[in-house]
Amino acid sequence: MSRLFPDQIQVSLAPDQVIVERRGARVSLKGIGTQLLDRRILRAFGTAGRSKHEAALQVMASALATVEDRQRCRATVVLANSLVRYLLVPHSSRLGPEDDAAVVRHCFQEVYGDAAERWELRASPASDLPLRLASGIERSLIEDLRSVMTTLGMRLDSVQPRLMAVCNEHRRLLDRQPAWLILVEPGMLCLGLLDRGNLVRLRSLRVDAHWAADLPALLEREACLAELDEMPADAFLWLRLGTVPSAPLSLPLRLHELRDPWPISQADAAGPLAVVRS
Repeated sequence: MSRLFPDQIQVSLAPDQVIVERRGARVSLKGIGTQLLDRRILRAFGTAGRSKHEAALQVMASALATVEDRQRCRATVVLANSLVRYLLVPHSSRLGPEDDAAVVRHCFQEVYGDAAERWELRASPASDLPLRLASGIERSLIEDLRSVMTTLGMRLDSVQPRLMAVCNEHRRLLDRQPAWLILVEPGMLCLGLLDRGNLVRLRSLRVDAHWAADLPALLEREACLAELDEMPADAFLWLRLGTVPSAPLSLPLRLHELRDPWPISQADAAGPLAVVRS
């Protein structure tokens, strides 16, 4: 591992699954890039009466404890959408930071009630648009993540919701005409409407294993609620491991799959997984 370019550890954290990837710098004639050095896919099973992220945190801590030279690595944690609450909140450039934060807090309290008091709220950087994406994460989860990293002597660079991570990773591809953005995780579907790369509508829906068959109706309903004159002709789809439909999707639009830099193949997924029960 180079002192100038320390390895990066990315943890994808979900209540039922933890993926730990180690990425290192790669120098070539084209410049400095990144390569995947190691990947571990782990399962977590919680128990009744415990928070839904507690088992996953224990799995993560056990996996990171075995990472060589971990004190020299920089860590990023990407949270499953099921661990995050999203809202599109109004924005005005005339508001100062304190007033802006108060608006975000008020919007979350209006939708989620007193539960929002326990969340750490963040909003995307200000733009010229009237709406921007904001997220709410359990404050206890953030504190537990920091505690684990401190105990292991690791530097935690950032904690990112999955939706924001996908949008950042594929920003150039998403920056086009109106389109649907669909993120699927076990039990949850995040459905957004994009206009020139910006989210203008967003919903999180509980789904089952038959989500693919229900998707056409979901899109029709959302188009009606948004009062669209015509259905967007494109849809961008991100699938988490374990959600790939058994049959091809049949949709009256152009479907674009959003793939991670180093996709997990079905062969990788079918390999032996470490199972940790808490």
